[in-house]
Amino acid sequence: MTESRRRRPRADAQRNRDRLLAEADAVFRQEGTDASLERIARRAGVAIGTLYGHFPSRRALIGALLRERNEALFARGRELLAGPEPGRALAR
Repeated sequence: MTESRRRRPRADAQRNRDRLLAEADAVFRQEGTDASLERIARRAGVAIGTLYGHFPSRRALIGALLRERNEALFARGRELLAGPEPGRALAR
C-alpha cells in the first residue's frame, strides 16, 4: 500500500503511540536502551501487546524515537533559518 493510501490511525491509537514514545524516551534516558519494554508499556498505561502492535521490535521503537527527535530538531532549524537573522540564530 502506498503512503498516500494509508489510513490515519484512530485517535486512541495515536495517543497510545505518542505515550509509548514519551515513556520510552524517559525510560531509555534513565536506564539505557536495554530497559524493559514491559516497563515502558506499563508506564504508558497500555498492554505489552499494544507496544508490539505499534513497534514490532526494540529496534523499531528506538528507530521511531530517533525519527521523532530528528524531525523536531530539523523543524527547529527551519524556524531559525526563516527568522530575521538566520546566520546569527544558528551561531548560538
